[in-house]
Amino acid sequence: CAVANAQTILPRFFSVEEIAEAIFLTKAMREVTALTMGYVRDTPIRLMLTSHSLEDELGPGAEPESARLPLAVRERFEALRGMLREECKVSTPATNSSSGSDSHWDGSGALEACEKALEELEQIYRNLRYFKRRDRLESGHCWRWPAMVPLPFAHQLAARHPPTLVIVAHFAAATVCLRRAWFVRDWGAYALEGIARALEGDVGMSGWLEWPREQLGREMEEVVG
Repeated sequence: CAVANAQTILPRFFSVEEIAEAIFLTKAMREVTALTMGYVRDTPIRLMLTSHSLEDELGPGAEPESARLPLAVRERFEALRGMLREECKVSTPATNSSSGSDSHWDGSGALEACEKALEELEQIYRNLRYFKRRDRLESGHCWRWPAMVPLPFAHQLAARHPPTLVIVAHFAAATVCLRRAWFVRDWGAYALEGIARALEGDVGMSGWLEWPREQLGREMEEVVG
């Protein structure tokens, strides 16, 4: 956020490349810590590194009524799945701004990566609803998502793959629930603005940003309320 705050141009934003770097860094940290997690889980420190999901809290497959997403939110995720099937069914062009060249993503590969990331994001939304309503929401309940997405998804983000950008926009909106944390602040707003700039030439995909923008402005009230 310090980088964005230093900008003189308003509204401030993160570039897509900066967002992708944050996800790559988070995934790299997860890979490093994974080497020792097996040992750490057998120590008292375990409590600091777990309980960041419903699965940790209640066991595999558990979904209490208090974590069930409202119908409108579930319908939103279904709409996103439909969008992915439509947009990723063939090779999708994506512009890599760092090289200035066009690349193409294999339809089935891009779809698989996006669907996995969306599945993980839906679980994050459930986490937010469940723990927020118990006044126990912590950063790990939301920020575990960048570490969980497939590596190809992160590469698709770096190359500005439109459906990937839309999914990340929905994650950015969710971070508003933790904006009081010093390391979050306006991260979601800056990320959404950067994604909007990347998609400004794509009218169809830009329309998918309206919902996360609305949720950001209302602090995810429709999800956690």
